[in-house]
Amino acid sequence: MLTLAITGNCVPFALLTWAQQHIDSGLAGIYMSIMPLLVIVLAHFFVEGETLTRQTLMGFLIGFCGMVVLFFPALSGMVTTDLIVVLAQFAALGTAICYGVSSIIIRRAPKTNPVVSTAMVMLMAAAIMLPLAMGEQVDVTDIPLSAALAVLALGIGATALATIILYKAIADAGPSFVSMINYAIPVYAVFLGALVFGESLPGRAFVALALILLGIAVSQGRIGFRTKSPSH
Repeated sequence: MLTLAITGNCVPFALLTWAQQHIDSGLAGIYMSIMPLLVIVLAHFFVEGETLTRQTLMGFLIGFCGMVVLFFPALSGMVTTDLIVVLAQFAALGTAICYGVSSIIIRRAPKTNPVVSTAMVMLMAAAIMLPLAMGEQVDVTDIPLSAALAVLALGIGATALATIILYKAIADAGPSFVSMINYAIPVYAVFLGALVFGESLPGRAFVALALILLGIAVSQGRIGFRTKSPSH
């Protein structure tokens, strides 16, 4: 439970919250789509019955190319990008890695009631983060109502209820299957980012998204080539 609190809450929440102060929400959503590919590789080593095949490896490599498309222009100096933006992208990637590791741990952990597991993880995460938050010396009386409501919505809906559902789903269906929800995350993130914030992503972001989703489809056997059975 302590490990889940760190890998599934403390570290990814801190990374993503910081990252989204410097990159668009749509771009952050695209980075979340990398998680299924990470889970496929991790599950091969840590989850019985989820073996890495040639097709899943090909899917991983295609998705990795999508990640390179996102990072390459900034890292190669082809475009002028602030270092803080590059670091924010790495932070978003780190979030996806944390979620991938967390999903494997959930599968390997002893079976418990999902509500009890969620309560334990949330309490441990709060105990870890509260001293750090108090060290920031923020005057809570100056927090806008909109910010307080946003934190409340994220805490109840996107964290507590979502974690209960996540634990139950991973226990029943396995981490690789559940990680497929990341098909939808970039779509919603890009759409809502454009609708709510008026965000417009560079063309390479959509190329990267297409490669990542193609990689997931290939790894799951949605796209592939049939081999003919040898004639006798």
